[in-house]
Order: sequence, then structure tokens, then C-alpha cells
Amino acid sequence: MAFLFETDRAIQAAAVLLRAEPSRRMGKLRLLQVLYIADREVLSETGRSLLGGRVVAMRHGPRHANVYELIHGSHADEPKWARHFQRVGRMVVLTDDPGVMRLSKYEIDKLNTVSDRLAATDDYDVAELTHQFAEWVKNYSNAAADISPAIPLADVIDAVGRGADKSALLQDASDEAAFTKLFAEPEHAAR
Repeated sequence: MAFLFETDRAIQAAAVLLRAEPSRRMGKLRLLQVLYIADREVLSETGRSLLGGRVVAMRHGPRHANVYELIHGSHADEPKWARHFQRVGRMVVLTDDPGVMRLSKYEIDKLNTVSDRLAATDDYDVAELTHQFAEWVKNYSNAAADISPAIPLADVIDAVGRGADKSALLQDASDEAAFTKLFAEPEHAAR
């Protein structure tokens, strides 16, 4: 179970980070890690997810699988992503600003705060930082080298100190998924 992934929110969150860069570009490793760290902090502080979707334990730390797939062109919503971003080697470049209408001021501030806090940290050192996250350690340590195991939302909830609310947060994610399946536009119901 995971909170619902919303492509438009992911696009806008990535754009917030790239917009702050003078070159409007960032390494994909750094982008994925900063998005994950910001999402993790939002979950800790609010009990909600910034991006939602599946999280996996990869060699360089935890990642939002959906954002990874958008960057690599293997997600169903890649055409939406491609309207705003271009991948140039290991860099993601913002080519058309999508705005921030799907994000709250708190979420925008959180993205900028995390990015600013890590600005002087090398991309691989940011990845090393995420190797300390309990949810990554628990789910990656026993995985085969070529497998990126899923990180259950319950593990992230525990790792960020929200264990006391875990049942309610998991129920919220489940209810959100059920509501979307029943009432959302057909293109969103399948996610």
C-alpha cells in the first residue's frame, strides 16, 4: 500500500528544484534523492506524502519508482513529463516550467529547504546519506544486486517516527486508493 502517485505533483516538485538551479538542470541521482528526502520529511511532519507512489531500495538509496520511470521514459505519463523536462546524459533539464498549482506553500518551502540544506553536498554523498535511512537498510540489505525491492509504506512510517499513527496513515492511503478507483478519471484509476 502506498499513497496515490500524482504525476502532475511530481512534475511540479521536480520543477521547483530545477528552477532553483541557475542552469535549470540537476543530476538525476540528486533530483531523485532530494525528492525522496523532502517527501520523507513531509510524511514525518504531516502524515501525508508529497509524491506518493511506490518506493524502491536501489543501490544508491531509496527512490520513488514512478519518478525514476518518468525520467527514464518507461512510465505511462512520460509524455506529460517530456513536455517539461529533457534528459541529457545523467542530467535532467527543465525546459518548460509547469508552475506550482498542485503544491502547497509548505511543500514548496520543504523542497527548497531540503535542496538548500544539501546544496554543498556532492550527489553521491547525498546518496550515502540515504543509506542511513532505516527503511532502506531494512529492505536493501538482503536484496540481490540486480533487484530493487519495494519499500513498504509501513516501513517508511516507522522510520520517520510516525509508528503511533501507522494504522491511520495506512488506512488513509487505502481509502485514497479506493476512492480514486471508484471516482477518478479512468487514466488515474489504473495507478
